[in-house]
Amino acid sequence: MEQLSSVSTAQTNQTKKTIQIWPFPVRLICEIFILILFFITLIIFVLKWPDIENKIHTAILAKTRLAPMSEANTSWMNPPATTIRNYRLFNITNYMDIMTDMNNPLMEFQETEPFPYKVVVKKNNVQWLNNNTQIHYSVERLFTRHGEYKQILIDQEGAFIDILRVMFRTKFSRVADPVFYILGGNNAFNYSKAIDKLEGYISPLFAAISSRMQGPNRDKYGFIYRTNGTNGYNYTIHNGINNSTIKGQMIDFATEYTTFKTTSEDWQTDIFDGLTFPPLGNPPNRKIINVFQPDFCRPIQLRYNRTVSAFGFNQLHEYVLKLVDVEKCPEMNEHCPEVDKLDITKCLSGWLI
Repeated sequence: MEQLSSVSTAQTNQTKKTIQIWPFPVRLICEIFILILFFITLIIFVLKWPDIENKIHTAILAKTRLAPMSEANTSWMNPPATTIRNYRLFNITNYMDIMTDMNNPLMEFQETEPFPYKVVVKKNNVQWLNNNTQIHYSVERLFTRHGEYKQILIDQEGAFIDILRVMFRTKFSRVADPVFYILGGNNAFNYSKAIDKLEGYISPLFAAISSRMQGPNRDKYGFIYRTNGTNGYNYTIHNGINNSTIKGQMIDFATEYTTFKTTSEDWQTDIFDGLTFPPLGNPPNRKIINVFQPDFCRPIQLRYNRTVSAFGFNQLHEYVLKLVDVEKCPEMNEHCPEVDKLDITKCLSGWLI
């Protein structure tokens, strides 16, 4: 045991002697060499960074530059993104009291179960204009039922406000023409299945005025039915080929469902189509992006909120939707107050001849 202990002690002393063969001057020279190597690498990186950044920027532009027959154009026309939307309707549970009680009772309603749909957006009828610096296109939206539709969901029934009364106002005033009520039989509610309100239904009002409807899908009426698989929304935009900051900026818009049309001259600010987003830029320089939504015929603001760290990135710009009434705040800047609701009858209504 004493011999083993002596051997172990001798090995430990030998190890210590081996470690101590690196004198301080040698260690200092090695550390200085490593430090110099680090700074040389850092200086080379700083000097070469503009070239590296330019290469990265060029590679990104090659993927996003909208031009005929480009890779970006292919992904722009058929975006890989798929959206799942849940639609709910409000069942007016005391609709008979509302129609018969002269004391104007409060409306009581119950929300339906959600109807999930997968929505795929495509761009059709693409025309390149003004030396390929502008694009005119139509938007096609394809709705398909998503997930399992149980029979209890399909059989949901109720009395819902007939949206045709909004779509076919005889004038844009708040009070409809008397002929409108005659056509509707003075009944503001139509008891039916909730899913028919989305995928198509026929009511007495529809039968009376269907021949005066504009646009495609006119055999029935329904929010999804009317726009499903059609090219009813038409934009003209800047493609930003020479200036990426105006990519997607709207020049004009028209819908086939009503007589509504608008051009960039109608707005006091820049409006983007919402389907061709430009680079968002530095938030202090661009806090607001106004996006045009054809369903409402009104721009909606994307307002910069904060910079966050998420998804493996240190700096992501968080934007929030802000509903702004352009008629009350035509400047459409960050100082516009947010509203709870918008009057969209000017967008949905048309003259009844």
